[in-house]
Order: sequence, then C-alpha cells, then structure tokens
Amino acid sequence: MSAKKLLFLFLAAALLLGGAVVGVAFYFLRPLKAERAALEALARPSLTLREAPYGLELVPKAPKALLAFYPGARVEPLAYAPALAPVAEAGYLVVLLKVPSGIALLGKERALEAQAAHPN
Repeated sequence: MSAKKLLFLFLAAALLLGGAVVGVAFYFLRPLKAERAALEALARPSLTLREAPYGLELVPKAPKALLAFYPGARVEPLAYAPALAPVAEAGYLVVLLKVPSGIALLGKERALEAQAAHPN
C-alpha cells in the first residue's frame, strides 16, 4: 500500500471518528424537554412564573424564603416546575436554576446569583 493511500485512510478514519464523537456529545449534552402535561400543571393563580438570567422563578404572593433547585443532568429546569409548585404555594420562592449543558457542576455558582437577586 502506498503512503498516499495510507495517509488518506488515516485521515478518513480520523474524520469519521471525530464526527462520531461530536454526534455522541451532541446527543448526550442536549437537555430533555418538559412535557406539555407538566407545563399545563403550572396554570395556578397563586403563582407567577418568571424568567431570570440564572433560571426560572416560581414566585408566590408573599415569599418567606428562597429555595434554589439544581435540575438533574440533561433535564430542562421547567420540567421540575409542577413538582416544586406546591413548595412555592407554601410560601417559598423557588428558583429552578439553568446550568450549562444541563450539568450542575458547570454552574455551581448559580444559586449565589439567585440569592444576590433576592437578598430577603
């Protein structure tokens, strides 16, 4: 086998492997979306859903404390809103934090941003 063919095969294999790595990374780092039923469960008159730079806020009428919630890996924060809505209705300001690539370790300071925005 000539050196040109060997080099061509090596480059083709490297490109194929690189494309496979990018494809797998894209698949595994894409967050899972909230289902429509979960979003419909948020239609509660006692809560307000607000978007902030650090995440989504479930705001009760008179918040007494802040709960910052880190979502599970690769899950959209809004998917947790129906499960945490009763906590917000009990009077706690719930912040569903947005983290880079859906991995909490990459956004470990987001809770401090939420706390700074709501000092009380």
